[in-house]
Amino acid sequence: MNAIFQEPRKSSADLFHFKDTTEMDSEKQDYKSPIIYPEIEPGIIGKEMIEKIYFDEKYTGEKATLHKLQPMVYERVTEMCFEFKNLLRIDHLWVLPNLTKLSLCWNKLEEINNIDMLVNLKHLDLSFNHIKKIENIEKLVQLEQLSLFNNLITILENVDKLPNLIILSVGNNLIETIEGIDRLRFLTNLRAFNLEGNPMAKTLDFFVRDYCIAILPKLNYYEYKPISDEEREIATKKFAQDIRRIENREEGELSIREKHIKDVNDYERYSKCFVENLNENQLYQSFWENDEDGKALLLGGPGVSSLVDNYNKSVFDITQEIFKLGLKHSIQWDSEVQDFHTCLEEGAKEMQVAGQGFVEEFLEYKIIVFDKALELLKQFQFAEAMPESKTVAQYEDLSTEFDDSLNILWQELMANELHLHESIAEASTNFVRSLKEMMSKFVEECQIFFAQLRETIVDFTEDMNKEVSNFINLYAALHDLLSIPEELRECAGDYEALTNLLTGMKDTHAQKVDEREDLLITRTKQFVESTFQNLVDNETKRNRQNILEINNFIDLMHEGYANLVDELHDDDKTDAS
Repeated sequence: MNAIFQEPRKSSADLFHFKDTTEMDSEKQDYKSPIIYPEIEPGIIGKEMIEKIYFDEKYTGEKATLHKLQPMVYERVTEMCFEFKNLLRIDHLWVLPNLTKLSLCWNKLEEINNIDMLVNLKHLDLSFNHIKKIENIEKLVQLEQLSLFNNLITILENVDKLPNLIILSVGNNLIETIEGIDRLRFLTNLRAFNLEGNPMAKTLDFFVRDYCIAILPKLNYYEYKPISDEEREIATKKFAQDIRRIENREEGELSIREKHIKDVNDYERYSKCFVENLNENQLYQSFWENDEDGKALLLGGPGVSSLVDNYNKSVFDITQEIFKLGLKHSIQWDSEVQDFHTCLEEGAKEMQVAGQGFVEEFLEYKIIVFDKALELLKQFQFAEAMPESKTVAQYEDLSTEFDDSLNILWQELMANELHLHESIAEASTNFVRSLKEMMSKFVEECQIFFAQLRETIVDFTEDMNKEVSNFINLYAALHDLLSIPEELRECAGDYEALTNLLTGMKDTHAQKVDEREDLLITRTKQFVESTFQNLVDNETKRNRQNILEINNFIDLMHEGYANLVDELHDDDKTDAS
């Protein structure tokens, strides 16, 4: 199990303090009393505070000195600890988009806000504050550990949509009822839960621990104490009626949640094919949103219903063709992408093998050179007077030879890397060109169906014109204007008014088609551009890293040769001892 389960009582030096109420003297600790802070000005999260914590509080000693030599890159920061900062509100954390661990405990926070952009958070500690309500955390779907220990929370709420939550602590708050505990059943990964130290423990006629064990069958730890099989069995029997009542109530919601998850997954999948919201009747339904003209025309007689049904079917059939095109072409794109990356990997591996061959050959040569150099240096060491000029010349020649060999190795490795870099750049350009052609072909095929949609809209408008005109003219001829819906009454005897309604409906529907077509074209272009940019960025990073490694290796070899004298002295000291 996770260490936090095995050792729940962490030291104050830890980033996250999921503390248990048993650590405190319950007679002395009053959960309603405010935490006492030093009398200082309220803290404000800003650039100055963030950088001070990053540079001054994260490391000590030599590590801190080395740490300060590097500039702070906000996007690379993954952990921050704002403890004991006298904070009244959370702010300015948008500059740290990649945080995975955040501690804001031991402050004066009254609300949870301005953290919904931290979508990568996995650990969040808000314990020992003055927070009254659990809110604004629904977007933190990566969250695994959440501590709200020792606050002023009265209701357990808004945590049932954190699918990855494993540990939840709301102990030592002001929660008086069991309301909301059953909602935690939707958290399928929840394994540790702490609710002790709340007033409900004094008002209920049963143990909170037993209730939570029964209602949350996947829980392994309550108040950081393991749950035994025997304990679970007894609790389940004790609260069997409550469990049945909860299961009956949540059955409908489970199906709704499953459908929502499916819709989200489908949307993500179809988005990659550029045909999201085209798998069903979404486009047709969007036609009538905010289309007051069209809604008025729908009242134009009994024959309108069949026209609308046919219109719906025609639009659906055409959008299905676009949808199927996206799925079909995505298979081709995926195959092309896979082949390209396989090609890159094979090419990189081939160049890597060649580079390793150069290095291994040089390392064998290096052993021989270092042995010769050490022998010559020993002659210098034991020479009674100045070493012979022949020996000096041999050492200088050996040093020159070693430098020349290193330079040759550097040139070979750099040439190898340059060849790989140019090959990847050329392959990337060709790949993107091919991808662009595939996207263009896909768009052209889709545009045929978008044109058909526009024709369908025109045909429907003409049919509606005939049907609604006949309906209005019929009652106008009978002088029965009251039988004409109020929305269409002004069209009786006023053909221009009817034309305006028809034109407004047609333009609204056509605009929706235009917008969907533009979206598809724009996203395919963005996909090609972003793919190319990612390839360039990744290759630039890889190339720079390899060049750095080559230069570091060459420098290491130079240092090794230069340090042979020190190595010789170390050997002498070892022999002497």
